[in-house]
Amino acid sequence: LQHRAAIAVRDNKIPQAVELLDQAVRAARDPLLADPAALKAAWLLMDTAPLADVVERLEPLAKENRPLRPFAQEALAMAQLQHGQ
Repeated sequence: LQHRAAIAVRDNKIPQAVELLDQAVRAARDPLLADPAALKAAWLLMDTAPLADVVERLEPLAKENRPLRPFAQEALAMAQLQHGQ
C-alpha cells in the first residue's frame, strides 16, 4: 500500500495517496509499520488541510514511546508555524 501511495504521489494524486496510506495504517498492527504511513499522510496534507486535521493525525504519533515521536513533534511544530501559531 505504501508503494502504491508513492506512485500516486509521483503522479500528483495526493488524495489517493493519503487514502492508501490510511489503509496501510489500518492494516498494520505494529506502530513500526503503521506510524511511517501515518506520518507520510500527515506530511502530504500539511499544505492543504486545516491545522486541526493535521494535528489530529500527528498528536497520536507524538506520544511517549511512539517510534517516530521526534519526527511527529517536528511536523507538529512545522504545521503550527505554517498556520501562524
